[in-house]
Amino acid sequence: MMINRKRIKRFLRLIRSRWQDYKDLVGAKDLESINTWLSQNTLLGFNGNVLRAKLLEAIVRIYDATHFIETGTYHGATTIFVRRYLNIPVLTCELSLKNYLISKLVTLGMDGVKVYYSDSIIFLSRIINGNIKHLKPEHPLFYLDAHEGVNQHSLPLLKELDIILNLNSFVLIIDDFQVPFDENFLGGTYGSITLNINLIRNMLLKKGINKCFFPNYLVNIETGYKSGYVLIWRSNKMDESYRSDPFLSNIIREYYL
Repeated sequence: MMINRKRIKRFLRLIRSRWQDYKDLVGAKDLESINTWLSQNTLLGFNGNVLRAKLLEAIVRIYDATHFIETGTYHGATTIFVRRYLNIPVLTCELSLKNYLISKLVTLGMDGVKVYYSDSIIFLSRIINGNIKHLKPEHPLFYLDAHEGVNQHSLPLLKELDIILNLNSFVLIIDDFQVPFDENFLGGTYGSITLNINLIRNMLLKKGINKCFFPNYLVNIETGYKSGYVLIWRSNKMDESYRSDPFLSNIIREYYL
């Protein structure tokens, strides 16, 4: 009975988050104002990671992202949050039928949100090959969180990257990724495979990517689930402007491959 009540409460929180106002979070420019907002509000997207949310806000501003493309919708918390907070179209896919139906229900009628019941590789291929009607993601921002599989061959991440890295312009974040210089950030292990830089280094180098970015802050100042991430891009805009952005230049750290 308690479990059912918790699920109902979470479902209602997801529905209410469709109308949450994030104006003060958008305006927060330092940790004090960010924490002030968080003390008075609940963040459901990005597993409650408020610095992750501010990171994405800075990327959208600098990169002028046209779409947020997510793999692994789960129950739609990040989907709803991104649409409300960043105000860009969201495309997202979920392979579990149960989770897909929940996410479709909580996002029902939301303008600018498309939820697909799909394998992430098919989903990304359709987007990039132009097989989704009226979609041309000129500046796509990818959020890869559909991790599964029992070995390197069934884990979809490498195939997802193989599709994305052929684009002329993109920004992508991989969630649940091991931070090489800080083991306190949590990295996912699926079967015998850990999401770390050794898994993707050769692929990035072959595609002309010689550096990536990791969190440049201690894990104890992050909120929510303390998962790590890696940030990768191919973008002249990002190359030219990220160092001059006061927030972004402090929150991420270069890592050369």
